[in-house]
Amino acid sequence: MQQQNIKEYKLIRDELLQLKDCITTYIGFVIGGSGAAFLGIAAILKTSPGDNLIGILSYLLSYVISLVCFILFYKFNSHNRYAGYCKLLTQERLVFPTATKRESQFISWELCMDAIRKSSHYKRFLQKYGKDVAIPEVEGNIVVRIKKLRYKGNILKKSCKGFGFIISTLFGKSETRSWRFPLYVVNVFFSLNLIFDTIGTYYILKYPVEFIPMNYLLSFVFAFLILHIFIWIKKFAKLFDFVAGELTVDAYCWKFLPIRYMFIKNQNKRIKYHLILF
Repeated sequence: MQQQNIKEYKLIRDELLQLKDCITTYIGFVIGGSGAAFLGIAAILKTSPGDNLIGILSYLLSYVISLVCFILFYKFNSHNRYAGYCKLLTQERLVFPTATKRESQFISWELCMDAIRKSSHYKRFLQKYGKDVAIPEVEGNIVVRIKKLRYKGNILKKSCKGFGFIISTLFGKSETRSWRFPLYVVNVFFSLNLIFDTIGTYYILKYPVEFIPMNYLLSFVFAFLILHIFIWIKKFAKLFDFVAGELTVDAYCWKFLPIRYMFIKNQNKRIKYHLILF
C-alpha cells in the first residue's frame, strides 16, 4: 500500500471493526432475547389460562426477529462497502509527476459514498460512470468487470440461489465470492423465524379465541405466513447479492474504482493510475 493511502485505510478499518462489533451485539441481543422471551411465555402459561396467548406472542417475536434481520442486512451492506473501498486502496499505485509531492493525500471516502448513493440503481451507475478508464492492468472496460458480478436473473431466481447457499452452509459446502458470515447469521435468524412461526401457528389453531370465528383465524394465519414467505424471498435474494452478486466486497471495489479514479485525475491529470491485480 502506498504511503498516502495508509491514513485513510486505517480510518476505514477502524469503522469496519466498530461495525463488526455492532453486528455481533445485534446477534447476541436476538439470540439471548429470544430465549428469555420464550421462557417468559412459558412462565405466563403456568399462571394464566388460555394457551392461545403463546401463539400470539410467538408471532410477535417472529416479526421482531424479521425487523432486526433487516437492520443486520443494512450493516452487511455497509461492511461490504467499507471492505471494498479498503481493497481498492491496497491495490492502487500512483505514479506522480516530479513536480508533485508523493505524500499528497487523496481522502475520497465521503465523496465516493455520496456518488454511490446518488447512483445506487445499477443502470443509473452505468450511465454515469460507464466510461473507459485508462488503467493498463484492467482488461477491457471496468463496466465489463462490474457486469460479470451482476446476476441477471429475477428476484425469485436469486432467492432460490440464496436459499441454496443457506442449505449448503448447513453441510459446510457453500462456495461464495465474499465472506460467509452473513450466511451463518441468516441461518440462525431463519431458524428462529421458522420455530416461532411453527409454534404460533400450532397454538393459534389448536386453542382459538372463542369470540373470533375459525375462518377469520385461518385467514389471519394464512396472511401472516404468506407475508413472511414474501419477506424471506426478498431476504434470500439480498443475501445472494451480499455473498455472490452485485453487493459483494469485490463488486463495491470495482464500483468505487471509476469514482476514485476520476477524483484523483481531477486533482492532477498527470498522475498515472495503476492497479495490482491477482
